[in-house]
Amino acid sequence: MAVALFATLMASATSSAAPGSLDTTFGAGGKVTTSFSGSADMNALVVQPDGKLVAAGWDASQSAFGLARYNTNGSLDSTFGTGGTVSTPIGVDTYGASALVLQSDGKLVAAGDAWKDTVDADFAVVRYNANGSLDTAFGTGGKVTTSFGSEEDDAYALVVQPDGKLVAAGVVFNGVRWDFALARYNTNGSLDTTFGTSGKVVTAIGTDGTGASALVLQPDGKLVAAGTTTSDGSTYDFTVVRYNTNGSLDTTFGTGGEVTTPIGTGDNGVSALVRQSDGKLVAAGYASVSGTYDLALVRYNTDGSLDSTFGTGGKVTTPVGSAGDYVNALVFQSDGKLVAAGNTEASTRDFVVVRYNATGTLDTTFGTGGKVTTAVGTGDDVAFALALQPDGNLVAGGYAANAGTDAFALVRYLGQVCGDAVVASPEQCDAGTANGTASSCCTATCQFATAATTCTGGLCDSTGHCVLTTTTTTTSTTTTTTTTTSTTSTTSTTTAVTTSTTTAPTTTTVTMTSTTTSQPTTTTSSSSTSTTATSTITSTTTVPDPTTTSTSAPESTTTSTTSSTTTVVSVTTTSASSTTMVSTTTTTSTTAVGRNSPTTTLPCPDGGLDGVACLLRTAAHAPDCANDVVPAAIGRRVDQTSALIDRAAAASSAAKQRKFVRQAATLLKKAAHLADVAGKRGKISGACSETLARLLADAGTRAAGIAVPR
Repeated sequence: MAVALFATLMASATSSAAPGSLDTTFGAGGKVTTSFSGSADMNALVVQPDGKLVAAGWDASQSAFGLARYNTNGSLDSTFGTGGTVSTPIGVDTYGASALVLQSDGKLVAAGDAWKDTVDADFAVVRYNANGSLDTAFGTGGKVTTSFGSEEDDAYALVVQPDGKLVAAGVVFNGVRWDFALARYNTNGSLDTTFGTSGKVVTAIGTDGTGASALVLQPDGKLVAAGTTTSDGSTYDFTVVRYNTNGSLDTTFGTGGEVTTPIGTGDNGVSALVRQSDGKLVAAGYASVSGTYDLALVRYNTDGSLDSTFGTGGKVTTPVGSAGDYVNALVFQSDGKLVAAGNTEASTRDFVVVRYNATGTLDTTFGTGGKVTTAVGTGDDVAFALALQPDGNLVAGGYAANAGTDAFALVRYLGQVCGDAVVASPEQCDAGTANGTASSCCTATCQFATAATTCTGGLCDSTGHCVLTTTTTTTSTTTTTTTTTSTTSTTSTTTAVTTSTTTAPTTTTVTMTSTTTSQPTTTTSSSSTSTTATSTITSTTTVPDPTTTSTSAPESTTTSTTSSTTTVVSVTTTSASSTTMVSTTTTTSTTAVGRNSPTTTLPCPDGGLDGVACLLRTAAHAPDCANDVVPAAIGRRVDQTSALIDRAAAASSAAKQRKFVRQAATLLKKAAHLADVAGKRGKISGACSETLARLLADAGTRAAGIAVPR
């Protein structure tokens, strides 16, 4: 009775669970969240040989690298750091760890950025002992920072070589454009001078880009980086670059070591890269398709050409939600399937995990039609990391928002269900309900039975086959006849009958498995201003305010009075004007405007440095962002741009003024891009993201126009 009941329970469990289901043995119903002293975002995740999980990201409250280690059931590992977590401040500020690797000796290495001041950020690499303490044998007290110049340098990806050397990849800003950047470190944290120039490599591609967001190490020691670049300043494409072991470009790959791939009709962005067991490379991110962003994957042959056996001409795009979908992490299963994780947008953002067959088609045995979406917190939830466990289960990591505070978030999914009669990684076999019975050489855990185990009619071999025995039966009959006469004779006849029966063994096809792994991306948005003119008033109006009027003033001057940034435009004729309420700050300014200056829908002067400065002030106090915490990276660039505009206004020559304004235009372009990305990643609301991106892009366009010699 007990055996029958157990079998019934097992059958019920098997029928109710399926690949893509939440693993209810992990955390609370398959989900885990971890709060630091304030907001915290997870960006990277690794699985230790003992099955424990280590996550790395940003402890925002302390401006520090944040790490957490979890037991196999999702509880915090109290033997790591303090109660399972570690926070490591570095520089005067940091946006946390973007990448994490596990060394063969059990030490952990995280990479990200460290700010020296409000302008200059460097690559930052930190090594930890297995218990979470800093490894003082690495760099200075366990920390290393690497400067590529006097501007911003950020590390987004990290790999460890078999010789113990570490390679970090990311982006470097040279004051004009953003380029791919790599640095290689010796085991003690010093730069490896045999790599590139004194340990560093910078690769400029197209006219601009967002740097390298992912990095993989090939068995031959070559390095492949993936990111996003543009050749026209407006549309961004997938970009993959391969380097030789010394940091030089591998000219056997693509064109001169580089491959650029447009996908959709607009911007595309890369966040992840994996190398398959056959050497092919798969880059993943997002692509603009029919006005929205979809999940996007591209597979390349070993020479950088598109793999036409994957998707359509090497490309796959997958819509999940109606507002936008993004891949931030990717893993490769040894059965050839690919699993992508990221987020999908609706009223809020949720985790999304999608599994693909080797050809790029959706794996319909996973989730619903190959897709799974998971809400974790009450607000936005975004997955930035994905790990494949040895048992085939998948763990997605990122952040979950509750009451405006972000927390580390983990969700574990069943990768494969033993007993569903489908053989998939990491199963060796799956005979369905026959698993673990004498009629099968497949155990209850979907592994091959030990050789010589008894099975129905025979013995199991080492590959899961039941080899039947051969039986031989021999029947012998003897007849003796005796006759007595004058002589005596004896006749003996023996008849032997032998019957031999042989049954050929049956065969079973099996599949075996292992794993592989992959961080931030970006895109660019643009904006425009509309103009309106009438025969009497050369101003564009939006929301009328009957309490505000404008009086006559000299024709060459426009007086702008802002109450909650309320603009009053004066002309030579007394008339009623309209105002736009866009801020909670009261400002009064007088700006000289040319007679033929164009108008704009923004409550700012239409030309000159004052117009750019006004747009920056408007962005800094945008009502749409009143309830958002704008990422410091955006605020920092706005502050830097304001300083450059002030320097331009005080410049002693037109040439110097153009130099400062040109730098400001570049920073504004990046800030607009970051605002757009922050919205897509759920860092700020969609309304705030759209407003900031529009204002900053407009300011950048104006600055670029001022920078052009007249």
